[in-house]
Amino acid sequence: MASRRGGRRILPSLGAGLSLASALALAVLLPGRPPARAGDGPPPADDPAADGLLAAAAASRAIDREIDRALAEAGLEPTGPSDDAEFLRRLSLDMLGVPPTEGEVLAFLASRDPSKRAAKVEELLAHPLHFDHAADLWGRLLFAGLRRYRSEERGRVQAWLAEGFRAGRGLDDLARDLVTASGNTNDDPALAYVLRFRDGGIPADIAGTTSRIFLGVQIQCAQCHDHPYERWKQGEFAGFAAFFNLVNPRPADPEDRRKGFVVEDPGLRQLERSRGRGGEGADIRGAARAAPRFLGGGEWTDREGTTRREALADWMLSRENPFFAKAMVNRVWSWWFGRGLVNPVDDFRSDNPPSHPALLETLALGLAESGFDQRFLLRAIAGSRAYGRTSRLPPGWEAGAPGAGGGGGGEGEAAREIALRRFDRAYGRGPVKPLTADQVFDSVLRVTGMDDAFRRANRAEIERVKEGLLRQFVSEIGDDETGESEQWAGSIPQGLLLMNGPLTQAGTRASGPAGRGDRVGILARENTLRRVLDEEKDAGARVGRLYLAALGRRPSAEEVREAAAFASRGKSDRGWEDLLWALLNGSEFMSNH
Repeated sequence: MASRRGGRRILPSLGAGLSLASALALAVLLPGRPPARAGDGPPPADDPAADGLLAAAAASRAIDREIDRALAEAGLEPTGPSDDAEFLRRLSLDMLGVPPTEGEVLAFLASRDPSKRAAKVEELLAHPLHFDHAADLWGRLLFAGLRRYRSEERGRVQAWLAEGFRAGRGLDDLARDLVTASGNTNDDPALAYVLRFRDGGIPADIAGTTSRIFLGVQIQCAQCHDHPYERWKQGEFAGFAAFFNLVNPRPADPEDRRKGFVVEDPGLRQLERSRGRGGEGADIRGAARAAPRFLGGGEWTDREGTTRREALADWMLSRENPFFAKAMVNRVWSWWFGRGLVNPVDDFRSDNPPSHPALLETLALGLAESGFDQRFLLRAIAGSRAYGRTSRLPPGWEAGAPGAGGGGGGEGEAAREIALRRFDRAYGRGPVKPLTADQVFDSVLRVTGMDDAFRRANRAEIERVKEGLLRQFVSEIGDDETGESEQWAGSIPQGLLLMNGPLTQAGTRASGPAGRGDRVGILARENTLRRVLDEEKDAGARVGRLYLAALGRRPSAEEVREAAAFASRGKSDRGWEDLLWALLNGSEFMSNH
C-alpha cells in the first residue's frame, strides 16, 4: 500500500563501505582521528548520509552531557570504558540479536583502527540480521501476550517489518500502515495488527494497545472508570476508542478461511446510524455514541475522504503531538539500556516523570528531524560513552558506594543492592539485561554452529522444529516488556528448559547420530564443538576457542587452567561437552552486559 512520506528525506543505510563524504564526517567527529589532508575539504552540504552522522554524533554528546550531569549531581562516579570484546558482544546482541562469531571477535580485537567501533556500528546497521532483529523486537511488542497468534501471520508481518527497516522507512510510516491498513489480509501484512483483535477486541482492546505502544500512555483502566491518578476519564477513553468503532475484520469467504480476512472502515451513514443505537462493535460504555476525541485534544468531525483511523494517524504522527516521538525514543532506549528514561516504558504520566527530561526532549526532536529513522537513535546510543562503559564494577565498589553503608549480614547486603540499583538507574555503568527469548534461541544456534545445520537441512522440516522450540522458549522464557531488566535473574523453569532442551543437547554433543531416528544427533553432526575438537589437540587452545565462541572473549589464564583440567578428565569427549554446556547455562551467556 502507498505510504504517506510527507516529502521528507529518508536517511540511507551507510553499509560497511562508507562514501568519502561519510568517511570525512566520521573523521571530524571521532576521537583519535587522523589529521586532515590538504585538499580534502568539508563534506558536501546536502549529503543526507553525512547529515545523519552529524546529527547522531550531536545526539551522542547530548546523551553523555545529560547523564554525566545527573551522575555528578548524585555524587556517583561512572565506570570506565568497556574493553573491545565487551563492547562488540553488547553491540552485536543489540544490533543483530546474536553474539559475534569467533572470527568476528578475533578480527575486532586485532584491529588497530581508532574508529573501529563507529565503523562496526555502520557495518551492523547494514547487516541482514539487523533488519530481522528489529522486526523481531517490534513484532513481539505488537503481538505481546497473544497466544493464538498463528506462526503464518507472525512470519508475514515480521517479513513486512524487516523489509520496511531494510528500505529505510521511518517508524511513523510503519505505525501509520499498522493503524490505518484496510483490504484483504492476504494482500497487506500490516493488517495483522488489526486482525489480532478480531475476537471481540475492537474498539476497546485496540484503543488501549494502540495508545500504549505508539503513545506510551496507558488509558485502558479508564475503560471502566475514571483513572484514579491521571487526567484520563471514561469519556476520553470512549472518544479515543471511537476512532476504531465498526472496524471489524470479517472472512473474505466464510467457507474458505484461506482467502483471508477483509478489514474496511465504516462510511459516514453507517457511523451516523451507530451513534443512535449503539451498533455492532460498541463493546464499551458509550463508544459507539461518543464523538472521536484525540488524547488531551479536541474532537474529530467525520468527513468524506478521510476515515477515522486516518485522522487518528494524522494526529498521532503530527509535529504537534506530544506523545509519539517520546514514546518511540523511550521504547528503543529501553531495549538498549534495559529500562526506559520513563519507566515502566509505556506509562507516561505526570507522577512518573522521565529520569532525564532534557535528554528525552532532545532525542525526540532529533528522531522527528531524522524522519523518524530508527537508525538515528541506534547511532546516537551506540556512539555515546554511556553505552560504551564497562558493566564491570571496580573491586570494592559496593563497600564504598554512596548509600551502601558498611553494615554486614543481610542488612548490609540489602543496602548494597539498593545502591547498585540506584547506580544502574543513573546509567553509571554499561547496561546489563537478560537476553530475550528470541536472543536466547538464536544465540544458542549461532554459538553451537546449529544455524549452519538449520540452513542446510530440509527447510520445511527444520522450520517446524524451530517454530516448536521457539514456542517453548517464548512460553518459558517470555519477558515482561513493561518490566525492568536491570539484572539477570533466571527462573528454575528457564534454566531447566535451556539445560535439558533438545536444542542445547544437539549443540553441545560431540558424537554423531546414534541411528536414523536420532534427530538431535543428526543436527549435531557438524557443530562448533565437533569442529573445535577435530581442529585443536591442545586443551588450552580448545578452551580458548570455546570461550570465544560462547562468551565472545578470551579466557583468563586461571580459567584456561581450570577449564582444561575439567574437560580433559577421562578418555571420551564428555568433559568437553560438559564444558560447553556449562558456558551456555551461565549468567554471562544468558545476559547482555
